[in-house]
Amino acid sequence: MNAQEIFDIIQEEAQYIEYFGLRALTVNSEGEYETVEVGGTVRNSYVWDDGDNTGEEMEGASAIKINEADMDEIENAIAEMAPYLSNAKQVVLLGSDEAEPGEDNHESIMKFAQVLAVWTV
Repeated sequence: MNAQEIFDIIQEEAQYIEYFGLRALTVNSEGEYETVEVGGTVRNSYVWDDGDNTGEEMEGASAIKINEADMDEIENAIAEMAPYLSNAKQVVLLGSDEAEPGEDNHESIMKFAQVLAVWTV
């Protein structure tokens, strides 16, 4: 996964998709790693409170938002992924036509998010 790859995909898809974000796929509520393929979708995220899963499902998938095909913004989003990579098997670039701001800094809750790219970590 590098900024140029992400930039190229966003430029190609921006005419069809409004919102983009990066998501690390970690262990799900059953203790299994979630894995996906390009063209698939990801499960909705859960609300967390001080590191504890509340069991409350969000109305979309949590991702680090990328507002546009801008290399600095993409590089910042990649840097923000670092804390999540130790528990992840894949990182995905998501695209969606519906998204809302999340509670965390640079978080976007993406509804019906489509997987545009997958990287194994």
